[in-house]
This record gives sequence, structure tokens and C-alpha cells, in this order.
Amino acid sequence: MNKLRFISRQFVRFSSSNNIAFAFDIDGVLLRGSKPLNPYAKTALTLLDEHKVPYVLFTNGGGVSESDKIREVAKKLEYPTLTPGQIILSHSPFKKLTKSFSRVFVVGGKADRCRRVALDYGFREVLISADYIACNPGIAPFHKYHADDELALDPKNSRVCASKDSINDPVDCILVFNDSWDSSADIQIVLDLLNSEHGKIGTFREGKYARPSIPIYFSNGDFLWANDFKLPRFGQGGFKVQVEALYEKINGVPLESTTLGKPERISYEFAHHVLCNWSGTTPDKVYMVGDNPNSDIHGANAFGWESILVRTGVFKDSEIDYYDHLPTLGIFDNVETGVRKALEDNGIIGASN
Repeated sequence: MNKLRFISRQFVRFSSSNNIAFAFDIDGVLLRGSKPLNPYAKTALTLLDEHKVPYVLFTNGGGVSESDKIREVAKKLEYPTLTPGQIILSHSPFKKLTKSFSRVFVVGGKADRCRRVALDYGFREVLISADYIACNPGIAPFHKYHADDELALDPKNSRVCASKDSINDPVDCILVFNDSWDSSADIQIVLDLLNSEHGKIGTFREGKYARPSIPIYFSNGDFLWANDFKLPRFGQGGFKVQVEALYEKINGVPLESTTLGKPERISYEFAHHVLCNWSGTTPDKVYMVGDNPNSDIHGANAFGWESILVRTGVFKDSEIDYYDHLPTLGIFDNVETGVRKALEDNGIIGASN
């Protein structure tokens, strides 16, 4: 991923003698599924705005545009001042790949939302599973018809018909934007493309290699995430495990792939770039507030940020011995108490009673 370079434009938006900033995970920190973790979340953001401390939302979620996601979060939190410039989704760094790839296959998200996001990013041609199924009904034998199938491109436009070489063009790479909504079909098509001849569906390359026929990028590797169910749910990392296991079963060697999202350094570099551009300053200290030690805390510590772990999501005190990465500032009951502690330590607010 050395193709990604981030250069921050400098302009003044915030002025504060305490040059600190925050990055917040969303699920398990500000929201729990569709429900806001208020009043803590709203109070924490209000505190930062009152004291002119910049912050961004940095999530391994996605599947929609940055504008749509920030509107969704702002509405749920009843905090309308949030702006698209303050959010980093797991697939946001994919924007930088448009210069390297033109025709791509995207996985994840509801309906064709990820196709539309990828087109907005600047990819010239974007295919989804529905396009392959429309051209090749037998490609996913356990797929059941649903409304999303009506979003498929006309075969003359998608040009992925395995039985007609004249309308069967290769794709350049696979981009996993978000959690799969039809994992059986998606896994089958992904494996077909990884083992194809240069990304051409219905072909199978000679030889067995760690490097796939075309590159595959996972926007994050989160194995678990927190919603409103009492136990964590499998995330995109679960899909990744399945793809890797099947690829190794076929080829006898592990799959070479690229994973973004927390805790990967490339995503923290991108988030830092967004934070600097939005705030107009380069903070001396950034606090990452998260609920997952293996992604939020691990990545922040490795990147040189401070870290705050909260108990409102994936993390449970009873499991602390299983984690290798612990927060630099501490573990807190909720986002508000963690933010208050950081502001107190930097002399921005007085100590709580």
C-alpha cells in the first residue's frame, strides 16, 4: 500500500494553547447498534466543542458514503454539527487507489450502495455480485433471488459472461468495502476471481501461488463488533478468515492480501491526515477512544497516539488477560469519563470531584 501518500494542508480552524485532538470509534463508543450511548457520547462531544478541541470519528464501519454515515450518526446522537470532513470509514483510503485500478469488483454493503460509493471515489467501472449472477446464474448455486438482483447491470455493460468471451472482460482488483450481505455468493465469486487468469471470470490459472491472480483489499479485519445484541457479532474479519482458509485449501499456501482499517498503520496515517486537514493544525497529542483492544488500542499505541478504552462495547474486564494491547490512559466506564480524564490531564478543565 505504498501507493498511498497523505499530505496535510495547513490552515487555522482551531486555536488552543493545548494542542491535543481526539479520534472516536463509533460502534461501542458513541453508539451501540442503532442506539446512542447518551448522555455520555453527546456530553463528551459537547465538552470538546466548548473547549475547541478538534476530533474525528474513526471507524472500521462503512458500506455507505462518508456524507451518509455522518448524517446517520449525527441524527442518532442528536448532534447536528458533525460534518463529513470529520469521519474516516474503513474504506475511505480506497480513494487513493483510483489511480492504480480502473475496473473493480466490490463486496459488501446493502444493495448497490458500495458500487455508488466506489464510483463517487473515482473508479471507472464497478461490479457487484449481482452483475456476475445475472450473467452466470450457476455461479452461485445457493443464491436465492432478492430485490438486489434487480440492481445488476445489463450483461452488455457488465461484460462478465463466462460463456461469451466477447463480453467477458477481466477486473483489476477486489475491494471488500464492508460486511457481506450474501456471503455464500460473495465468497464463491471472490475465490473464482482470485484463482482466475488475470481476473477473468470462468477461467482457472495454472499453478498454485500465494499471490492471487488479482489483488484483494479488505477494508478492515475486525473479527468481532458490538451491536445491540448482548454478545459481539462477527465482522468483516470473519469473511476474511473464510476467504483465506478456502484460498489456502485450493493453493496450499496462504493468501497474499492487503488489510486496511484499525489497527493497520496505513489507516492511522490516513486518519491523522484527515484530522490535520480538518482541524488546520498538527496536534501534539491524539487520544484514540475505542472499545476494542485488538483494533482501536493496538493501532493507536503502535502509531504513537494515546489510547482510551471504554466498557460500553466489545471489551469486558473479565477478558483483560487475553489482550496484549492495553490503553495508555486507562479503562473507563464510558466515553465521557475518558474524555474528561484526558482534558483534566492537559489542564483544559478542572479535576472532577
